[in-house]
Amino acid sequence: MFNFIIPIVLKRWLKIGALTLVGAGFIYAGIYVKGLYKEAVSSAKEQGRQEVIIEQTYLRDQMLNEQKTLDEEARDNLEKVIIQKNREVRDLERKLQIEHNLDRLLQAKPEWILKIVQKGTNEKLIELEEITQWED
Repeated sequence: MFNFIIPIVLKRWLKIGALTLVGAGFIYAGIYVKGLYKEAVSSAKEQGRQEVIIEQTYLRDQMLNEQKTLDEEARDNLEKVIIQKNREVRDLERKLQIEHNLDRLLQAKPEWILKIVQKGTNEKLIELEEITQWED
């Protein structure tokens, strides 16, 4: 009676075992593929990070070079402005010396100088007389 049941049970157990092995294989393959996928994603992320770092480094270097160029241009412009302002100061000093040179003025217009000196002298004489007067 059990002789015909045992082969049927064994066949079913073999089929179940085979299916279990196949299922385990699929599960293992899925886990393996998932690990490969994670590794690929991680590698892609790392590569993306490296590309971003390289790009940021390139942009930073570009910005530094542009800043150096701007600094040099600003320094050159400032030096030009300083040179021009120094020239203007020298020109104004020369003009001031020419306009207020008393020797040249005395030679060119002696009557002006004499008039100014006489006026100042008269004022001081009057002041001296006031100071030295005896009051009665």
